[in-house]
Amino acid sequence: MAKLEEIKQYWNLRSQGYSEHNREELDDENRIRWINTIMRYAPEQERLHILDIGCGPGFFSILMAQCGHEVTGVDYSEEMLAHAVENAKMMHQHVTFRRMDAQHLDFENESFDLIISRNVTWCLEDPVQAYREWLRVLRTGGKIVNFDGNHYLDRFDEAFADATVAERQESDECHRKYIKNVDPAIISNIALELPLSKEKRPEWDFVTLAALGAHTFDVELYHHTQVQKGKEKEFYAKSFVLSAQK
Repeated sequence: MAKLEEIKQYWNLRSQGYSEHNREELDDENRIRWINTIMRYAPEQERLHILDIGCGPGFFSILMAQCGHEVTGVDYSEEMLAHAVENAKMMHQHVTFRRMDAQHLDFENESFDLIISRNVTWCLEDPVQAYREWLRVLRTGGKIVNFDGNHYLDRFDEAFADATVAERQESDECHRKYIKNVDPAIISNIALELPLSKEKRPEWDFVTLAALGAHTFDVELYHHTQVQKGKEKEFYAKSFVLSAQK
């Protein structure tokens, strides 16, 4: 995993600003929308054993703990996990946090009812292996709920870049205050070498998950755009949530 340490170091640098953003989200009314979206796709049982992969400063983990579920959060960044522990304590929620690579999970087979993740798969070196691992530790009948987007596809798809240039500039401005003087070129340069920067999603995810044995797919596109491809127009997702069942 040649890039894993570089990716970790970047998110260590981003941890303070990201944690501040998460704390604002925990106090924002949109937190209810996040909860409702996750639970809409979750298995129907009162108390779930949930794995939050790439938990960062603990946003999803804390939300699910507040809903009464048993939650384990994993992240490869030590600094992100330190903030996650602090934030869970501040919110008076019990969550088990562990340092772990999303592509190689240290859990027994069929350990969890629900796996959730936000903005993680795009920055993995081996997303196929990650999905294979996620399905391995998921119980039969369990669900994966993954929030992500085509974050760097504009670097490889000229039509998509042309269609989203204004949104990219607006997004960069919106996130600038949370970067805390960290050079965004660090992750941009890393992303150019990551496989999912070149793939149109969530189409890639559904094909991959189906090949690994998942089924009963669903998707919700939060932001999308029409892209002119020759004489045809195609829909491209900018951000989405997908679900898949084992």
